Amino acid sequence: MDGILLFNKKAGITSFIALDELREVLKVRKMGHCGTLDNFASGLLLVCMGQALKVVQFLENLDKEYLAKIRLGVSTDTYDFQGKILSNLSNFNLDENRVRRVIESFRGQIWQAPPPYSALKFQGKRLSDYARAGTPVTKEPRKVRINSIEILKLFLPFVDLRISCSKGTYIRSLAQDIGSKLNCGAHLTSLTRIRIGPFKLQDALDIEKIRGNFNPSKLQNYLIHVEDVLNSLPTIKITDKFSEKIKNGPDLKFKDILSVEKEFSPGIRYV
Repeated sequence: MDGILLFNKKAGITSFIALDELREVLKVRKMGHCGTLDNFASGLLLVCMGQALKVVQFLENLDKEYLAKIRLGVSTDTYDFQGKILSNLSNFNLDENRVRRVIESFRGQIWQAPPPYSALKFQGKRLSDYARAGTPVTKEPRKVRINSIEILKLFLPFVDLRISCSKGTYIRSLAQDIGSKLNCGAHLTSLTRIRIGPFKLQDALDIEKIRGNFNPSKLQNYLIHVEDVLNSLPTIKITDKFSEKIKNGPDLKFKDILSVEKEFSPGIRYV
């Protein structure tokens, strides 16, 4: 079984456990996923099986889109509703226009620090392990990109958002930063990933549907072929002569390029 499955992870379990459930149902061992979702989050996971595991490095670079709900006035140590409350402003007044201006100010390239409770590693251990042990590690801020941030509903102290962003963006950190800029604190109360690159949640299957109505042979019809995934990525077409050499790692010269398909930007990986 080779290909990419669009999988709808339910809230309340980790991505690792979700994959274990899927592995047990399909009896497929060679399986991995792109883009971990927090246990409280739901939504789209790209599950790669068989030969499709070879393209994980390209899928991880795709932009992502989320539906998020933020609670203003309350901050937590995990930046979400599961954490310990650090501050709680029971009585505070915010002007809706100011809230809109602050949220929209995060559009574009921004510096963002990962949350202390995350799967990122420092000296071989997850940041969340240090935080639970009472010795949190602060990682340096890094550049991420918010392509768009749209307010879907504003009913203070809650804000519903649709966010399109680059890989490596933490929506929990975004909620925390919005609260800091408003001087009131904030945290994330719910999160659903609805898109990864060209792949949409509406086309995904959940574990109940797979368990109840599908078997591995039928599921094959729902897998996206590796070639189709690669066709959605930026591509540099090179000469036949250089195609034989590129496997040995020489630098790509302008004279070796025939054409460039789709838009690209510095630092992106190509097929």
